[in-house]
Amino acid sequence: MGHSPLNKMSRKSLITKYLPLCARRILYAAAVFIILFGTWYLFAPYFADDPMLSLEKHTPAQVWLDRSGRPVRYRRTCDYEWRFPVPLNQMGCAVKTILTAEDKDFYHHHGVDYGAVLRAFKQNICSFRIISGASTISMQLAAMSFPPGRHTLFRKIRQAVLARKLEMCHSKDEILTEYMNRICFGGKIYGIEAAALYYFGIHAADLNEAEAALLCGLPQCPNVFRPDRNPQAAKNRQHVVLKLMVAQGTLTQDAADDIEFTQKLRYRDFRQPPDYILLAQPDELNHFLDQAAKQLPGAHESKNGVIETTLDSALQTKVLEILRQNVQSHQQVKDAAAVLLDNQSGDVLVYVGTLDFHSPLAGQVNVINAIRSAGSTLKPFLYAEAIEGGLMTEDTVVTDSPVQFGNYMPGNFDGTWKGQVTVRYALSNSLNTPAVRLASRLGLSRMEEMRKRFHWPRPVLNLNAPDYAGLSFALGTAGNTLAALTGSYRVFPNGGTYSPMRFLKHAPPAPAEKILSGGTCEMIGRILRERPLGASNLPVAWKSGTSSNLHDAWCFAFTPEYTLGVWFGNKNGKSADALVGAVSAVPAAAEIMDMIYRDKLPPDWQLASEQLTEISLCRKTGLRASPDCTDTFRGVCVRDIPLTQCRQCSGSAPLRLEILSPRSVDYLSEDGAPLSLELSARVAAGDAASVQPVQWFADGVFLENTPDSVMFPVGFHEVQAIVVSGGETSAATVSFTVQSLHDTGK
Repeated sequence: MGHSPLNKMSRKSLITKYLPLCARRILYAAAVFIILFGTWYLFAPYFADDPMLSLEKHTPAQVWLDRSGRPVRYRRTCDYEWRFPVPLNQMGCAVKTILTAEDKDFYHHHGVDYGAVLRAFKQNICSFRIISGASTISMQLAAMSFPPGRHTLFRKIRQAVLARKLEMCHSKDEILTEYMNRICFGGKIYGIEAAALYYFGIHAADLNEAEAALLCGLPQCPNVFRPDRNPQAAKNRQHVVLKLMVAQGTLTQDAADDIEFTQKLRYRDFRQPPDYILLAQPDELNHFLDQAAKQLPGAHESKNGVIETTLDSALQTKVLEILRQNVQSHQQVKDAAAVLLDNQSGDVLVYVGTLDFHSPLAGQVNVINAIRSAGSTLKPFLYAEAIEGGLMTEDTVVTDSPVQFGNYMPGNFDGTWKGQVTVRYALSNSLNTPAVRLASRLGLSRMEEMRKRFHWPRPVLNLNAPDYAGLSFALGTAGNTLAALTGSYRVFPNGGTYSPMRFLKHAPPAPAEKILSGGTCEMIGRILRERPLGASNLPVAWKSGTSSNLHDAWCFAFTPEYTLGVWFGNKNGKSADALVGAVSAVPAAAEIMDMIYRDKLPPDWQLASEQLTEISLCRKTGLRASPDCTDTFRGVCVRDIPLTQCRQCSGSAPLRLEILSPRSVDYLSEDGAPLSLELSARVAAGDAASVQPVQWFADGVFLENTPDSVMFPVGFHEVQAIVVSGGETSAATVSFTVQSLHDTGK
């Protein structure tokens, strides 16, 4: 059989014969381009970065929850988007609807729907304009990972490559979840949950089919179809979505009609902002949230933006109201603050840093972290330090009398002195001069070590200054903060263990430090429970404080469960007569404690009796009895801490004081009138050059400018003399009776 001339020609000769040179070059170039582009497109996803990494940098709006899971604050992202991610199973019927409206073949392609691309190409060519982009859900999500721009061919190819990368790295459900949580529904509303909350005031899981169809139609043109601005346009778009669902067989026509014409669209009142916008307004809670934010592990602390805090919002509201009411009852007092801690965990339950966040008078200042004069609130820690060092116990006798260190002459708040008293009395009644004497005995270096252990703000102390300098630290003049002091008082009910406050519910526990023995804490707690807290009958340990010149009033109270710190004052430092701990802070603290335990009783104090031991104490000094002590009693001290032995009863004591007059006898008054008795004493030992003048107390009243004699009326009387030599104090006491001669019958 013969062959036609055409069959004998090679393909190359045909192209050479019938195609001009220019056309051949274009054809070759196109073929090379297609091969190169196809190769690049095939392998490009393997070298591209995962778009999800970029998307995760766009953090969602923060939802702050209290300890019971109730939202207390919403905070928008840095780009002011309202977005609240939820898992796919909490999106309700919106999932099925969005697939119909945006990408019906989502679960059947690998990021790019090539059939849709061909259809879009044909439609765009025939219409001479872009009417379809053929973007899949994966492509739309990929596009969110880079800045917005014009719809160009290059941008579309980039979307396709990154969409395939998404499909390679993530499951379909992960991609769909991210898409549903990031797509725009108008304005700054992103994600189905934010849209449901904004337009209907409900969660996405609670949307009915009509509401879901309306919302899932918005992403095509979100600002055009917004139902709060264009309700009819939104309704028309809902009709289009339902028609698509019928056309794709997702719904029957009857079901679609029922959804469109029967089911209600439960719009919220658009005249009012939604709850999450109302809860986004800054208020008194901002101080707590600012502190909590410091404990977040990083900028991307939570993928869904939900942050669980330790706050008890119900208690916070009640405490804030109690503080406001108490401030209103005191003239010239404008502010107060409070912190309530859970002793076991360190959780911050209440954190009131200001009473009116919007006040022009420094309303946004957080007083809890402000350094203020702490007054007498540091005394329990000084006594605890002394007990830890074996210097004293609760029954140790201390001196409350006038004292002078250089040019520093501290006095008591009421202007009186009590003479020789026990540590228990001195601390529970907040006497000043025993605390200052104790500070002098401890020394500034030891007080500085104590400050570091309790993490207090650093005071301005000059350790090279004279011995008396800085002793006012014992009375709180160096300054402290409500936060630091409340955390320190929590050490006592915690058996001596210190740990920082915790603001986040699931924050890892901070390392705990053992800074006091359990026995010392038990002893301090027993002393601070000596007196009732204001009008409260609860078994609460507490300590108040007042700064010099009446600038700050404090009260710290604790039970086995909670530790409370309360401050009253003015942020500008203005003084007021009511700024006394017992006048303003104590009543408020008592009211707060009564409120906390309104429906329950505090747990019993678990006494650390195994950490205390009974020993023989000298009645004269309250120290460990020596063989020379003749008057002793059984008292307690901390086990494993050797208590200092009494030296005053020993013959080697550096100082002995004897009252010569009056004597322990009965005195007679002939006419029943007050009797004048001479005051005289003798110092039996010691360095006379260093012995201070004898200080006299008559019936518990300090006698200033010591008189030669005192008038004593008929009745029982007690006279006490105190003398100090170096660091040693000696005291003597006599008791006597003045009787009327007529009463004796003589």
